[in-house]
Amino acid sequence: MDSLKKWQMFAGSESIQRSMVYGGLQSYAREGLQVWGWQDIGQITQPAWP
Repeated sequence: MDSLKKWQMFAGSESIQRSMVYGGLQSYAREGLQVWGWQDIGQITQPAWP
């Protein structure tokens, strides 16, 4: 997650919402990051939060 924070800092205003897909089953938000379970990747195009 620290790597994603660093990338967002470098990208500045060009960055988008931080997201990560992992091999687990549950999707959740953590520290301003949306973590997606692999089975939920079809929902990524939908906003996770306003």
